[in-house]
Amino acid sequence: MQKPIDQYKFNLDELENEKRRLRKKITGIRTMRFFVFILVSLGIYFTFQYENLPITLGFFGFVFFIGLVIFHQRLKRQLHLIQTKIAINKVEIEVLHGNFTQLDSGIAFKNSKHAFSNDIDLFGKGSFSIPQQNRHYRWEKGVGKPFNK
Repeated sequence: MQKPIDQYKFNLDELENEKRRLRKKITGIRTMRFFVFILVSLGIYFTFQYENLPITLGFFGFVFFIGLVIFHQRLKRQLHLIQTKIAINKVEIEVLHGNFTQLDSGIAFKNSKHAFSNDIDLFGKGSFSIPQQNRHYRWEKGVGKPFNK
């Protein structure tokens, strides 16, 4: 059976490789967008004396440019996802080494209106639930709401 730390390190290496690959793609798309803009602009400038050619060239150049922008945004979202996964794996490695300082303290779950909210330290430094794997709460990013509100 594989140790958890080995799995996290393997994941980290794979994610770093994926991050490098995505950065190269993003740089290529940026460069391509620049050249498409320059070429379409020059094409419109040099064919301006013709009746429909600059309009057609401008339309197809614009559509191609917008396609590149959409593809670039998709790659940037993928890169952000990879960077988030890298951060999660780094936190997990630190937790396996006994460093819990990067974990959420759980203050957002405390409810002063509830009679038993502060009885047990479920999320703090003296917590017995530190080893649980699910440490990222979707509602913190605006996806949902905490239970106590």
